[in-house]
Amino acid sequence: MTARTHDLDLTVLEPKQFEELVYDLMRAEGFQNLEWRDGGADGGRDITANTEETDGSGFQETRTWFCDAKRYSEGISFDDIHSTLAEATAHPVDYLLFAVWPHLTPPCKDALDSWIEGSKPHFRIRRWEKKHIEEILFKHTDILKKYMPNAWSQSLEMDAYLREATTVFRDFQSRVSVVWKNPDARPFTDLLRFTPRGGQEPVNAIDKTQSVTDTERTFLTALLDARSSLDAVLATALNVPESTVFMPGQWSDHPGVKLLILIPQAHLASVEFRDALGRVLGLFERAENEGAERGVLTGASSWVPFGDTDRVLVYALFTNRMSASTED
Repeated sequence: MTARTHDLDLTVLEPKQFEELVYDLMRAEGFQNLEWRDGGADGGRDITANTEETDGSGFQETRTWFCDAKRYSEGISFDDIHSTLAEATAHPVDYLLFAVWPHLTPPCKDALDSWIEGSKPHFRIRRWEKKHIEEILFKHTDILKKYMPNAWSQSLEMDAYLREATTVFRDFQSRVSVVWKNPDARPFTDLLRFTPRGGQEPVNAIDKTQSVTDTERTFLTALLDARSSLDAVLATALNVPESTVFMPGQWSDHPGVKLLILIPQAHLASVEFRDALGRVLGLFERAENEGAERGVLTGASSWVPFGDTDRVLVYALFTNRMSASTED
């Protein structure tokens, strides 16, 4: 999957707009405590921020960043960044980020390397140039749409959702090295502990033997994290409230049909919901839908068993050919 479908031209932005774009990108990328600072000789504004880093021992430490955002029509010279180097040297920062458009010139990069070798600064230097800024913008399409609406498209938005889902899966795979072994076929509810309300003594009857290992718990935690992230992507793609629960379902009469059921979380265990689901499947059963013959997502049906504000959706995904029933 290719994130970049064309080059962007951020020179259409005013320098202050570009600074604000960089601010939004940093926040979207996980930087914290972002603040503006009055800039240097070019009259721009600088950004300070923090990140959290965890070393191999598990110790977490806060890092301070200083960012200089510059948008020029041509390459940026060493003279354009020298005052920023002096400013960062005078402050206790861990990283200096140059977010520049379009790029630092080759002579600038050579001079910067020489400056690092001679000055041995107490901070590390990072660069966001044209290619990297484009990649981050196509990753956060809401920011792209905000600053470059003519460059945004529905297909770019969908690409971003798919890339995010792929990232979730990869992160999950990197965090888990074993498959949870469950020879007794224990349901997940058997692993939970409950504390009753009303000040009663905690109930520790669940998993009395402490048979769940630390590795198993780590795996389950990572699995739930991945599921939560994927649900968030799906909720955004389908434009549904965050409190919606996604339930995969089966249609017993048609094993080739997969169902995705969206239900307000507060009504998850409602008997009304289960009864209404049967009625909706009956509507699918009677519907004549050419899409079912092609094995595609054929549509959705909805009802409001809990009131006008709590609408429930059922999406039917036909995974093989199925003829629509003609029975009444």
